[in-house]
Amino acid sequence: MRVAGCLTCSLPLPAFSLASLGQCGESRGLIFASKLPAMRALVLGNDGDSDAGFIGARAEHHGYALTTVVREQPESWPALDGFDLVISLGSEWSVYWDHVQPQVQPELSLLRDAADRDLPVFGICFGSQLLAAAHGGTVTKSATPEIGWYEVESTGIGQDILARGPWFQWHDDHWTLPPAATLLAKNTNANQAFRIGRSFATQFHPELNEKMLRSWLAGGGAAIMTERGLDVDALLDKTLRTTDDAENRAADLFDRFLTVIAQ
Repeated sequence: MRVAGCLTCSLPLPAFSLASLGQCGESRGLIFASKLPAMRALVLGNDGDSDAGFIGARAEHHGYALTTVVREQPESWPALDGFDLVISLGSEWSVYWDHVQPQVQPELSLLRDAADRDLPVFGICFGSQLLAAAHGGTVTKSATPEIGWYEVESTGIGQDILARGPWFQWHDDHWTLPPAATLLAKNTNANQAFRIGRSFATQFHPELNEKMLRSWLAGGGAAIMTERGLDVDALLDKTLRTTDDAENRAADLFDRFLTVIAQ
């Protein structure tokens, strides 16, 4: 992966900063991302629901050019040649639904191909479930589905990667940890994050912004919440009040993904 940094001390961005100039004693070694060829990220989402939100924005901040494709048309996806990152977004689908297997199986193959190429992957919610399934874990319906803002408990190296939150959740399914994966976070309802090689999976939605939530609610989410006795207005209010903090947490999470996992 091509990452901007210091030519002298080889510190990658975002680990490299002006403060780190003292570590190598050289300012002439500084090279900015804008001077490098654009890195490319392939984003997979559903038709009408492929906004990478805060995570996509942070990727662009680090110099990635996003190419977005829809799951409904796997025949139109490009090969991974020339890509530096894969971002697999959430979905209303379940990995195990029979009627979406013509779309699920190609994405599972793509994620395995990314691992074979040692290509970093960031999987979110459904994307995390696909990553689990691709690497030998299981995905099943959860007895404790989550909608709303929840804190998570980091474990082991996860303490160096993600904060407690709160993180936004909207899922009915959950995954079991793949055999070769390392659990990074959990809560009382589900496993919440893992890494395997240069792939990173979050059950929660660090990418969520206000626009995305309003779209989900208008697309049937509000009815689901009402059926479950959940307060739609309260969820919107909390999301609006925490937007700035959530954006900062997402940026920090992506930065740490780059420096700890994708490195």
